[in-house]
Amino acid sequence: MVSPPPPGWLKINIDGALLPSRQAGVGIVARDSSGTVLFAAGRSLLQWDPGRTEMAALAAIRDYLTVDCFDASGVIIEGDCLNLIKYCQCCFDSRLWDAHFPDAAVLGFLFELPRVLLRHVPRAANRAVVFCSRHAISCTFLWTCFEDFLPVLSDVVQRDRANILVF
Repeated sequence: MVSPPPPGWLKINIDGALLPSRQAGVGIVARDSSGTVLFAAGRSLLQWDPGRTEMAALAAIRDYLTVDCFDASGVIIEGDCLNLIKYCQCCFDSRLWDAHFPDAAVLGFLFELPRVLLRHVPRAANRAVVFCSRHAISCTFLWTCFEDFLPVLSDVVQRDRANILVF
């Protein structure tokens, strides 16, 4: 189930999808504290490693951040790749980012945000972004308002909204 972030915070869900042909897609869905989708984005790429695909989804956040993201009280980043979330939490929390993290240059933008929480969520709670990552295998896209979403994504987001848990 999807739960909105606390007031003043943003939540960004990430996902990577990978086919045996090495075609991959990364998806990002950002919501505000009322649960409103601010944007949904996807990018296609070639990749052979599922972990690197998930890392590419996390890194892609940087390209879609707006001034509003930096004005938020904090950002919750959720993904269904437990290994990536644990690894990033460990490096981020212990401030070993630069010393031990090979992707420090790519993900350093996270330190520019006011506060970042990384959280693992089950794939079923991430349906909208899973749709985006799968759709991104065939095309790169950015939807910046709810009315621009494909009808299928709209249905997924509406189902998620119906299951929102309040903090």
